[in-house]
Amino acid sequence: MDSMELEKLMERLRRASTAVEYEYAENDRRLTWFLVFQAFLFQAYATALQALATANGAKADVEYVRLFVWLVCAVGMATAAFTGLSTGAGIVAILSLKRTREERVEAEAEAAGFERMGFGVKNTLHWLGLLPTIIFPWLLLLAWWWLLARALRSGVALLP
Repeated sequence: MDSMELEKLMERLRRASTAVEYEYAENDRRLTWFLVFQAFLFQAYATALQALATANGAKADVEYVRLFVWLVCAVGMATAAFTGLSTGAGIVAILSLKRTREERVEAEAEAAGFERMGFGVKNTLHWLGLLPTIIFPWLLLLAWWWLLARALRSGVALLP
């Protein structure tokens, strides 16, 4: 393999690795944004419950807070579902890029005499590392659903 072919191979390896790193970074940003936003929503939920507990019988204020509780739960569920779907799509993209890198680029590198790195997608540790990304959005979706169901049943939340 001449130096020009070697340089092209090295560039393909760098590009493949950069694409995988980019997708991981995108999922990290999605999950970070999601968790920060969820913290604000949980605080809003707690503040609304506190407002209901200390309400002095002003019916308009109580109805407003009850609608707000429903809205906070609905937004929490929607952002959890959208984040779960988008991080899932990101994981599928990562797996596809890793598979391409392993099957094509790494195979070419091995044929050129480079050691195979073994970045495969069948690694158990890889999947264990993705558990928070996979589970957190769906876990919080269930938490918001449970909070909304409980609030509706107890009369704390009011459907619009």
